[in-house]
This record gives sequence, C-alpha cells and structure tokens, in this order.
Amino acid sequence: MNCSQLYVGVDKQLDEVRTYDFSLSLVPSASPEARVVRSVLGSQYVYYLAPHTGCGCGWDVLDIETPGDDQSKASCDALGRFLGTLERTRRGSKLYSVCIESLGASPRSEVSIAAEEFMRHLQGYRVSFASKGARVYVLGV
Repeated sequence: MNCSQLYVGVDKQLDEVRTYDFSLSLVPSASPEARVVRSVLGSQYVYYLAPHTGCGCGWDVLDIETPGDDQSKASCDALGRFLGTLERTRRGSKLYSVCIESLGASPRSEVSIAAEEFMRHLQGYRVSFASKGARVYVLGV
C-alpha cells in the first residue's frame, strides 16, 4: 500500500495543471493542509502533485523503465517533465514527500537533488506506508 503524497513549495504562483495523467493544484492558503506543508517547506505557495488516480497510489510503479502499469508510468512521465521544468525555471523549489498519516511531520532529512535523479529512483525516494515519515527534496541545488 502506498500513501505517499507529493507537494511542491514555491514563492511565486504556478499555473495549475489538470490532465488525465497529472495534476498540479494550488492548496488553498487558509486550509490546514497548506499551513502544515508551508511550515515544513517555508514556501509561500503549496501545490499538491497528483497522478491519474488523484492520490499517491498512482505513483506506485516499481521501476518506471520496465513494462507494467501504463497509466502510472504516464503519470510518472508527466511528473518528470514538470519537475524538469521546475528545476530549470525555479531552482531550489522544494518537494515534500509524506505519508498522509504523517502530514506535518518534520522530514528526516533535506536532500538536494536533480529532477532526473529523483525520477530515476522515484520508488526509493517516496515515503511509503510502512515508513510513515517525511522527506524534503530541494531541486537543482
């Protein structure tokens, strides 16, 4: 079971994205969810990154380079394109990977990483149900 939620924190607003494979949605600033994630990331704007399923289970692909769940792979490809663009245009943006049950948890570490590296090891970098923790990744630093 996967409960990994992905958020991105930025200091300037982004355009929201809604496709069949991927969505980027601004979390309303007054919501408890946004307040909690902002406290972890220190960013003015918080966006929820969702795959085709609308929840973290859609990122659940064992290896994005092997055959399998084509829809999850398409979602991961869309995430990779988004992160690559974000890395080029907003260097230093932060990703918060958290088990939904641990929302607001302090990350075990903050890791600087290239978007391509994050995507190459997506399965290992996401927080999974068993770990019930949180991680922060800083793109392109």
